[in-house]
Formats: sequence, C-alpha cells, structure tokens
Amino acid sequence: MKLLKNKNIKYVAFIIIAVIVIVSTAFFNLFTKKENAVETYIDGVHSDNLPAKDSGYIVEKVVCDNDKNPTWNNDNWMIEHSEHWQKESCSVYFKKLESFTLADRTFYLNEMQKCPSINSDGTVTVEGAEVTDGYLCRAKDAYGDSYYYRGNVTNNYVKFAGYYWRIIRYNGDGTVRVIYDGTSAHSNSDISTDRQIGATTFNNYWKQDDILVNTNSFVHYDNAGIGYMYGNRDDIVEYSSQYLPSTYKNTNTYYIAKEYNYDFSTDRFTLKEPIAILGSDMSIDYVGYYTYNSDISNESNQYIYKITSVASKLSGMTVNYSYVTYGTTSKKKAQTNTNSSDIKAYIDTWYENNIKGTANERYVADNIFCNDRSFALNNVGTGSGTTNTYYRWSSFANNSNNNKMMLMCPQQNDAFTVDDTIKGNGALTYGVGVITTDEVVLAGGWSSSNSNYYLYTGHNYWTISPSLFGGKYASEHFVSSDGKAFGTGFIEDENDVRPVLNLSSDILKKGSGTAEDPFHLSEN
Repeated sequence: MKLLKNKNIKYVAFIIIAVIVIVSTAFFNLFTKKENAVETYIDGVHSDNLPAKDSGYIVEKVVCDNDKNPTWNNDNWMIEHSEHWQKESCSVYFKKLESFTLADRTFYLNEMQKCPSINSDGTVTVEGAEVTDGYLCRAKDAYGDSYYYRGNVTNNYVKFAGYYWRIIRYNGDGTVRVIYDGTSAHSNSDISTDRQIGATTFNNYWKQDDILVNTNSFVHYDNAGIGYMYGNRDDIVEYSSQYLPSTYKNTNTYYIAKEYNYDFSTDRFTLKEPIAILGSDMSIDYVGYYTYNSDISNESNQYIYKITSVASKLSGMTVNYSYVTYGTTSKKKAQTNTNSSDIKAYIDTWYENNIKGTANERYVADNIFCNDRSFALNNVGTGSGTTNTYYRWSSFANNSNNNKMMLMCPQQNDAFTVDDTIKGNGALTYGVGVITTDEVVLAGGWSSSNSNYYLYTGHNYWTISPSLFGGKYASEHFVSSDGKAFGTGFIEDENDVRPVLNLSSDILKKGSGTAEDPFHLSEN
C-alpha cells in the first residue's frame, strides 16, 4: 500500500510539473512574441524599426496572420486589435509621403490618400466635395508644381498686415497664395461678415478708357462685362441670337419702325418714324423691323429690339427678337484689358488703404490671377456684343462634365499680373485679385453644400471665373452662402469680396499655421 501511495504521489507531481511547463511555455510564447508581433515594411522593404509619428510616413495596409482586420490608429501610432488580449503576428506596410520644402519647412502631401488624380495635361480630375478631412495635394501651375490645401484644413492660417488669411496654395514659383479671412481667426464652419471686406457688383456701368461713362449704360448687355478688365465699345452691334419671345396680343397696339435713331451722347436708341400696328396684324413682313414691344412711340433705351421671326397662335402672334446695342464687335475688343471692373476697382482701393506704402508691401509677390475667358467646348458664340456665349465655366463640374480643374490659365490675356509679361498680361496695378472657381473646387467645394471646408464663410462671395452671356445678361460665378462652388450671378448683382494675395515665403518663418499660432513674418 505504501508503494502504491508513493507511485500516486509521483504521478500527481509529474502531472503538476507537466502542467506548469505547458502553461509557462504558453505564457512565454505569448509575451515574448509581443516583441516580434509587428513586422515593419517601408516602401516594400523590411525594416527593423517602426518609423516615428509625423516623420512623413503613412500606413498603406496592415496584414495579420489570423485573417483579422485590425485598424491603424494614427493618433496613437499603433495597431488597434479587435481582441486586445490576443497576440497576433502582423505586418504593417508604410509608405513615404511626397513632400516639399519651403522656407526651411517640410510639408507632406496626401496624408489621407484622397488627393484627386493628376492628368497628363496638368489638369486635376475632381469627383466631389471634401467635407471631412484636410490635406495637401499637388497640381501644375504656370510656374511649376503647386501645392493646394483641400477640405477641412486647420493648419493653413496666416497673420499678415493685421489681418488673418488662409493659404490656398503654395505656388510653383515658391510664393504663398492666401485669401482674406478677417480681423480675427475663424473656424472653417464659422458664419461671419468679418471674413469678407465688403460687397460690390462685379461690373455694372460702362467705362471708356477706364473712366465711368456718364450715360448710366449697363455693361451687362455685352460680353465684355465678364472681364476682370474689359475693352472699350467700338460700334453698334446687331446679332441674330434670339432672346425670349414676346406675345403680341391681337387687340393691343405696338409701335415698330424700319429704322432707328442712335444718340451717341446719351447712348440711347429710339424708333425712327414709328408706325402703330395691332397685334393681329403682325406678320413675317415685319421681320427686320425694330421695336420696344410697347404702345409707347417715343420710348428710348440703351438697346433696341430687332424682330427676327413671327409665328401665329390663337391669342396673338409670337415675336422673336434680338438685341441691338452699342458695344464690342469682336472677342479681341471685348477682352482688351483697358477698363477695370467694379470688383477690381473695389479691391484695388482696399489694397491702397491697407497695404500700399506700408512695410508689408515688399512681401506681396507677383503671380497670376486667372479670369478665364476661354470658350466652352459647346460654344458657338463670338464672345462679343450680345451674342450668346458659353465660357469654360458655363457648366459646372460633375463626374462626366467639366470636372477637370486647372491652375494654369488657358489664355495669357486672362492671366492677370503686375510685371510678369512672359506668362501673364502685366495689366494689374497691384498684386491683389480674386479666387478662381478651379481653386474653390480643388479646395473642397462642389455643386453640393459644404460648411466644413476652409473657404466656407456663410456668405456669397465672388470668384473671378466667368459663366456665360445669355440673352442680355453677363454672369459670373460666386461661392454661395451654403458653400457651393457653383453660385452664378448677374454681374450687376452685389456679392461679398475676399481679396487674394501672393506673399513671399518669408510669411512662413514663424508660427505653426494653426488658428492659435498662425504663420507670420519674423518681425511680427
């Protein structure tokens, strides 16, 4: 019995020892595996070291041996496991971010891996708004590689000349393009009048040799009106482009005439030897006559109607007509940069009152502001007088139409600069201008509302991008109060104004770019 008891004790002891060994081995494997649980690959090459956070690397993917799908936590710079107690063997693949250096600062691009694709012609294909993330992307401009901010950006604040600005992009020539953002720092979703300098029409009354004409003549009756600067009128223009039809009621009287009078001193047309006819008597015999579609024989205006077609209907006659005005006779005349638009004059005055003659002016650089007056692919108009003309931004970007943004200016005549006549037109007095619709879309704007990107202010404000001339109105784009990039307004409407400057990279010498610590000059 004693022998059996000893055997049992030895057996139990053996079992206990075996269990201890197994458990110890398991724990040893579990905890010693931790050191080798993560394999690191940088640009496809194995590395013994994990790249440090904020050193210019991003995680492309994480692959684990148990087929789990862990996520990478960028804030804590570690793998987040679904089961924290379980040790896994994972491989983390890092990719070096594209970067550039300016003013001794290194900037990293595409940190969210969401930048729009760049095409071989230098344009950028955009497929929607950016409402969530903020990051830097690359595109081509007239001077080289340009780096633009997109989306919910919070590190592009600048303090200059006593005002806050937001960086739109780092230009290809190494200057910094900024847009006015107020007397204090504003968050991206902040609705504030402080983020604009005021409001103005884009263009309202005609000028001649940059002097306001005293006849109260509207420039919106001519294609010239879409210009940041525009040419002088040179002759009476009659085009066949039809405006909306009018109905001549059978029992109403209307005055028409074979010819018209034009008084150059007042810029007014009148009917010459008008005749009165009933609407029921209107016929194709009167095609080519002039009218005001009125029962007043001595009416006068800056324009007159020319009857282009007549068709009968039950209640009267449908009369189509075109406009006759004193205006520009060619695209070249319309787009000659002689007269300052209202918005240019408004911004120039602001510059004179805030920048000119100060120590800050030496930091203002010369770079292009593109008032893109190139034609849309479907355009058949001449770009002058009252002809219906569709400019490149007459239709807005979507996934199949006009979604290729550009930071290059298609026509040198539209590339507004101060001194640069190699790539620009040298037509500006001061290096201040207006943002383009291309820049708004690249920044995150789209045809949908967006209050999260850095260009949102809760107010309508002008861009420098023309839309079209239709019928008798020229129209221009603006950023709408809900953040859409495709607001379109008649040029005689009032919208808010946000000046744009190009600054020396010295502006980056101090600060970190946050609202609390904006970039600023070293002496500031």
